[in-house]
Amino acid sequence: MKHKVSKETLYHFNCGKCKKWWSIADYHLFSNNVPKSEQMVPKLIICPHCGHKEEVIEVIDDKE
Repeated sequence: MKHKVSKETLYHFNCGKCKKWWSIADYHLFSNNVPKSEQMVPKLIICPHCGHKEEVIEVIDDKE
């Protein structure tokens, strides 16, 4: 039997209020492999630690 491989992308989030972080594995909600017509990227993400709800911005090169 041949080896099999699959790909997983992790998305890391930092809360704008409590500053704690968490990760979400790649799935259809955020996947770049899903056609634009099927993407359902949420406008608001809720922090699992403190419940703060806020819009998500992608950080390319964070200098802070």
